[in-house]
Amino acid sequence: MRCGIVLLLLLAGCQATDPMKPADIIIQDAHSGGNVVRFNHAGTLLASGGWEGRVNLWHLPDGKTGASWKAHEGSVNGLAFMKNDMNLISAGYDGVLVQWQTDGGLLQRIQTPAPITAMAQDGVQIITGHLDGTVRIWDAQSLLPVVEHELHRNAVKAVASAGEKGYLASAGADSEVYLITPYGSPRALQSPPTDAWTLAFSPDGEWLAGGGWFRLFRWSIPAGRLSLLYLGSHSVY
Repeated sequence: MRCGIVLLLLLAGCQATDPMKPADIIIQDAHSGGNVVRFNHAGTLLASGGWEGRVNLWHLPDGKTGASWKAHEGSVNGLAFMKNDMNLISAGYDGVLVQWQTDGGLLQRIQTPAPITAMAQDGVQIITGHLDGTVRIWDAQSLLPVVEHELHRNAVKAVASAGEKGYLASAGADSEVYLITPYGSPRALQSPPTDAWTLAFSPDGEWLAGGGWFRLFRWSIPAGRLSLLYLGSHSVY
């Protein structure tokens, strides 16, 4: 049985406009398994990370194979293109944060204190969630540490950034969700009934959405209240 990850790409300005639209490109066996992909800002490259620690690049819109290299000893759990699209940052379960050229050339390598389980980018900062329950923030250019927040009792499962609003969020295997603001202490939001595996802010920064076991979650940022959408037999990761 072949179990390599399959990438399904909907290329309509890098957004799906029709939920019933079939994939424009199907890339078979891109990795032995994986859970992270990232478009560059120009929409001309897609980066994917695998459980085997490799980063692969794919040229768009045709999906032609680009550079590929071994990036981590363990799964790749985060990817981010820098604003000029010339560099790529990857984060791994080996606890390493790395800045690469898009041909795989090594620019900078930082060993963090614990395995990285999630990553997000807000333009000037990289946000990492770790197995030790800590959320760490790094300068995106230098990869120097900015601040860290010891928030969760178990591993961080997801982190998200609201961009110009300056909000960050984290979800953990302890079923806790935190809102991190530029000023003041992190604030716990209403806990979901199951762990949130994914997090994303609305464009206006007024809502935080998450996905979990058979449910979608949505928090009002001003009030921190949670609303639920039941998905039947489907889950969101």
